[in-house]
Amino acid sequence: MASTTAVSTNAFLGTIGVNTHLEYTDGAYDDSPSAVQQVLADLQYLGIDQVRDGVPVLNGSISTEDYEAALQTLTAAGVKFDLVSDPSQSLTSTISALNAVEAMHSGDIIAVEGPNEINNYPITYDGLPNGDPAAQAFQKALYSAVKADLNLSGVSVYYYTGYGLVDPTPLDPATTSGYADFDNAHPYPINGEQPDTVVSRAALTNETPPNGPAVFTETGYVSIPGGFFNDGDPLDQAKETLNLLFDAASQGISKTYLYQLLDAYAPGSSQGDDGSGLFDYTGAAKPAATAIHNLTSILSDTGSSFIPGSLNYSVTGLPSTGNTYLMEKSNGTFDLAVWAEPQIWNPSTHTDITAPTTPVTVSFGATYQTVEVFDPLVGSSPIETLSNVNSVALNLTDHPLIVELASQTTPTPTPTPTPTPTPTPTPTPTPTPVGTLAITSVSPTTDSVGSPLTITGTGFGATEGTATVAMGIYGMVVTSWSNTQIVAIVPSSVTVGQQYDVDVELASGASIASGPPYLTVAAADPSSSNSAVAAVDPPAADPTSNSTVVSAALTQTPTPVPTPVPTPTPDPPSTAMPLHTPTPIPTASITVSPNDGSATTISADKAGWFRVTADGGTNTWAARGGALVVNGGGGADTHKDDGRVTFDDFSAANGDALTIDKSLKESPTVVSDGDSGTPLWFASGVGVDLPGITTDVTGLIRWP
Repeated sequence: MASTTAVSTNAFLGTIGVNTHLEYTDGAYDDSPSAVQQVLADLQYLGIDQVRDGVPVLNGSISTEDYEAALQTLTAAGVKFDLVSDPSQSLTSTISALNAVEAMHSGDIIAVEGPNEINNYPITYDGLPNGDPAAQAFQKALYSAVKADLNLSGVSVYYYTGYGLVDPTPLDPATTSGYADFDNAHPYPINGEQPDTVVSRAALTNETPPNGPAVFTETGYVSIPGGFFNDGDPLDQAKETLNLLFDAASQGISKTYLYQLLDAYAPGSSQGDDGSGLFDYTGAAKPAATAIHNLTSILSDTGSSFIPGSLNYSVTGLPSTGNTYLMEKSNGTFDLAVWAEPQIWNPSTHTDITAPTTPVTVSFGATYQTVEVFDPLVGSSPIETLSNVNSVALNLTDHPLIVELASQTTPTPTPTPTPTPTPTPTPTPTPTPVGTLAITSVSPTTDSVGSPLTITGTGFGATEGTATVAMGIYGMVVTSWSNTQIVAIVPSSVTVGQQYDVDVELASGASIASGPPYLTVAAADPSSSNSAVAAVDPPAADPTSNSTVVSAALTQTPTPVPTPVPTPTPDPPSTAMPLHTPTPIPTASITVSPNDGSATTISADKAGWFRVTADGGTNTWAARGGALVVNGGGGADTHKDDGRVTFDDFSAANGDALTIDKSLKESPTVVSDGDSGTPLWFASGVGVDLPGITTDVTGLIRWP
């Protein structure tokens, strides 16, 4: 039974926002006083006070009096905004408008965002045509202008979206300063699929690995078949939206803005009805809105800020799509979300798939006087109340249940083993940390593969034991260990020029990440005496994965180790969000180098990164999600199931051929040719030809 560190319930609730269209002059957002009051009432019902909308700028002033009045009404009620910039307006006008909004009520603006979806809404800037160069130039100018304005000192800057349109390796704001405080993406699930492999850090395609501070400023589900480019019904929208919010938070995404608050137009209108609203055109709550209302009511905490503690618990019977997320209220009550994500929608027939019921048992390291179980789809009152128990049985289906534990009584006694006359080996004791776990410095801040890295801090424990040290997702070989200093070797699997967190995880499950300034990897030092060790160092194990790590020199099956729930990356201290230390997100990592012309089959049931160097042979790769990088060199290859695929040196001239086989799951696959820089989003219904690449997948083609 592992000890897991919680996040506060308010920190989780602080990750949730919603999109509106206050500038609309017709439909549900018609900017009339009554429409604005409806928006406010809907936000208050949801328990959400964070909204994403556009910078209200036109010729250097608030675009319309009605929009200004709407902002006055909402900010007076405590609503805070992420405002999306418009590159067609001058930066001077944009900064002027931002100052006008900030002057309404101090702290009104959480963030200003770069251009929205340049793949769908082309921009030009400073003489540059539409694409990443123009967007990056505008983004850098926007960042400089915001940071130079003292009135906007508490405002974060979010990165632009739709990157990768021209540049196949777009800039990463986590490793290049001067562009954004948070990376950004719009990961929309399609065809009613569950969010677990789409609303993930793999959507941050400009990061390698995707560990930087990030937000998702658009994502969500629809309530009508064929709505938007999605598919579903009202109840599925509710279930999958709840799953989505916990998926994003569990990966440390700082903010997730659902799209959108209201159905903008009435069914049958000329503008169309995409069904993406949490409320319908009249402002009536759909099941998704009701479920969010229940969730925020269950987790509401009006107490003062505090440092969350930890809880000993274990879960048995959790299905492969299952997960947990631990929270705590200021009064010491723990709230554990437990959920699973089986497929519940058939996009071919536009009908529901009945989810299986899975018996799950949650066990605690102590007896609790009161344990309550909540179902946000049912209401905000408990569906079950237990007294003086140290475990609870759940019937898990397709959405989160909340287990709330209050008033711990006594620790659950550990059974004493029966003595045996046969002497048994003395187990190796777990190192006991001395002092608070912290990293105070990493030296040097630029280091090369195979070279030693010194990590200084407190609370590491006297000996290494089963503790681990990693750079991002890559494990490090430890050469010395004390309570205040660790020396480890920079592994060969890291990327030269990349910046990484250094993460220390103790045998107890407690962990700490170095955070900025990040460690920068320099070119390998050929004179390093540790280079041979680093060359076979495996990636850090994904504690939730049973994937096999394969390389030319090493085959290893990681031992599952419970991991603390990652804390969402906070906004600056001037916002209402409490500060927490960001934790790198562990992912499965598989490296395959068959290079001998032989056939290779690799599969994994967890999201992760696949790096494949194939030099002939017929190779098959299958995964539930993640990223696959293929260095071609001859052979007919097949990639099954969903994931992100990039091809380098891949062409028919080299004898390369690839088939994307989607027979296992109706989920998107993003494919790009590293040579041509052409990214495509495949869904069921349309075929696409790229040099040396064929697909039996047909359907919608979108820029990612």
